[in-house]
Amino acid sequence: MKFYQSGRSMVEMLGVLAIIGVLSVGAIAGYSKAMFKYRLNKAMEQYNQIISAATINQNILLDATSYSGDYLSLLAKMNEVDPEIVKNGYAYDVFGNNIRLNKNGRYLDCTITLGTNGAHIGNNHELCRALYSQIFTARPNDFYRISIAVGAWSETTTGSYKHKLYGKTCPKNQPCLKDLTLAEINDICRSCEEDKMCRIEVLW
Repeated sequence: MKFYQSGRSMVEMLGVLAIIGVLSVGAIAGYSKAMFKYRLNKAMEQYNQIISAATINQNILLDATSYSGDYLSLLAKMNEVDPEIVKNGYAYDVFGNNIRLNKNGRYLDCTITLGTNGAHIGNNHELCRALYSQIFTARPNDFYRISIAVGAWSETTTGSYKHKLYGKTCPKNQPCLKDLTLAEINDICRSCEEDKMCRIEVLW
């Protein structure tokens, strides 16, 4: 009497494992993309809150000459921004990018440093595009000027800020936030792919 063994051959098993591997890679990529989208939306909520609070309290902050700390810490104490944004006197978005808000001459100055904690440069590009398309161009009359600087702090001087765009008062022959197109935003945010660090300066 002959007995027959049923089962899969090694080739079939390898084929199944290969399919499982491909599906797993696709699932991980999809999850990563969904998580990035979630964090990007969360970051936009944080920046909208910060910019709204700074705009509403602009005169108070500019008059706070006796306060020497970062103004975001002050806004957190006033319950104007989520206290979770400010930790140990420093403010960070959901990606870990540093945010500073202080007085710069007669202006209120918010500096957003993308890539502070080694964030992926592609993410910096996407975050930059979201900031310009969803916030800056949506409320141009809130700002005096917005510009970008690329490079480490030690390499960058005030004169290296570029792509200067004006808001509520746009000088003649100067680029205005209200006229910015998506193509121009893409071009501006390519700056954030050229180096490890990209700084966006927002002035009120």
